This record gives sequence, structure tokens and C-alpha cells, in this order.
Amino acid sequence: MELIINGEKQDLGSGVTNVDLLIGALSVKKERTAVELNGMIIDQNNWASTALKSGDKIEIVSFVGGG
Repeated sequence: MELIINGEKQDLGSGVTNVDLLIGALSVKKERTAVELNGMIIDQNNWASTALKSGDKIEIVSFVGGG
């Protein structure tokens, strides 16, 4: 499956079928991470039930603390 992640095309194969699996495949820590799918923010509680399809545009942002 080809997705556009943070502006770059990536082919992640057929096993990545939802947002939760995508985050795992990219080795992104779930804590303090926001995901936008085709212009809509996806609540972390809905990642497993939010299906992906080829061509989806995804923005992944991880928040880092510090000062």
C-alpha cells in the first residue's frame, strides 16, 4: 500500500491496514503523538479502527518536552 507520510511517498506493503499498525510499522512511540489523516485529526482511541487506503495523506507529529 502506498501512503504519503509527512509529504513523502512510502510503500508499506499490504499488512498496514489501519493507523495503529502504521504507527507500529514506523516504530513511532504512541505517547505524545498526533496523527492527521487526509486533513482530519484521528483520536488515538480510534487508531485501530481507522482503516487506511492507498494514496492516503498522513501527517505524524510527535511532541517533545524540554525547556
